Amino acid sequence: MAESSKRVRSANWTEREKILLMESVREREEVLFGKFTGSGGQMGLSNKAKDKGWEDVAAAVNAYIKKQYDNIKQRAKGKLDELKRPKTGGGPVPKEQSVYEKI
Repeated sequence: MAESSKRVRSANWTEREKILLMESVREREEVLFGKFTGSGGQMGLSNKAKDKGWEDVAAAVNAYIKKQYDNIKQRAKGKLDELKRPKTGGGPVPKEQSVYEKI
């Protein structure tokens, strides 16, 4: 197989998602990476506290991803509306829908 025919893989995470993840982890760093004591005593953290910290990080990142999805969906609806009911009075032809908008 020739080198030029290989499909280029897109990034799993955008830069903004990576930054959000790092900020969320940094905010909870003591809980996530603090000294672990299984008993949950005064000097350490329980496993439940660490799990809750990771759940908070996941919720923060998921909220951002959900907002991104909602934005894509809203733009797709707007473009679909333009295609169904084009503006009168001339002007440029509406652009075709992207792959994400067709879904």
